[in-house]
Amino acid sequence: MSHYILAPQINVNDEEMVLIEWLKPAGARVRAGEAIAVIETTKSTADLEADREGVLTPLVDPGATVRVGERIAKLESGAMEESGALQEYGASAPTGADAPSPRPGEPGEAWTRRAQILAQRRGLDIETLQLEPEDGDRVTVADLERYLAGSAIESQGPVPRPTQAGPER
Repeated sequence: MSHYILAPQINVNDEEMVLIEWLKPAGARVRAGEAIAVIETTKSTADLEADREGVLTPLVDPGATVRVGERIAKLESGAMEESGALQEYGASAPTGADAPSPRPGEPGEAWTRRAQILAQRRGLDIETLQLEPEDGDRVTVADLERYLAGSAIESQGPVPRPTQAGPER
């Protein structure tokens, strides 16, 4: 039996949100209350939890903007054996371009997924930016925001000084 997970209403005034990342891959068996994705609204970032047990099928790609109430994942329930859940539902582990990016702390990625999404939103190629992580070995959103703030100051040039002349009479 299929059950759909809908984008929740997090903040009263937000009608849409961004799905930052899936915490579980396609075909993973999840339990009720288990965090399966990270979503971001204008005011907060939150974990999205499965509301029942099943085999996860994501319906939305990371970085996509979704509206409240939109279907973002499907859970297949039924006779799920731990060893045969993937074969039973026809899902397979993602490979190549479909494989999820490395989890935070894993080698092979120099930035977090959230930093990558922010860079994309600002029209920047994070791979070409000369960013140094302040804390740790991965570039975070805070590192990228510092870079963007510094770029804005540099692009404005020198600040003009006010003239000393008083008001005309």
